[in-house]
Order: sequence, then C-alpha cells, then structure tokens
Amino acid sequence: MKKIFWVITFLILNPGQFVQAQSTAQKLGYSATDKVILVHADDIGMSHSV
Repeated sequence: MKKIFWVITFLILNPGQFVQAQSTAQKLGYSATDKVILVHADDIGMSHSV
C-alpha cells in the first residue's frame, strides 16, 4: 500500500516527464527530421597540437 502511494504521488508531482519535449533544433525552427550540428564556440581553437 505504501509503495502504491509513492508511485501515485510521483506521477502527480512529475507530469512533465511523460510529455515529449522539443529538441534544441526544433526550438530553433528546424524540423524533427533535419540534421543539425551545434558547435560550442568555446571549444574552437582549444586543442593545441605540438
């Protein structure tokens, strides 16, 4: 009984976890089937070869 209570409480308090969220590419206006490469600007030029 205690286990059922916690499961129901979890489902009531976390309804957003079961909704499919948009990816970052979709938030930027691309469709779900488009392939997008995101490059973080701080990572460019950080590897110095010897």
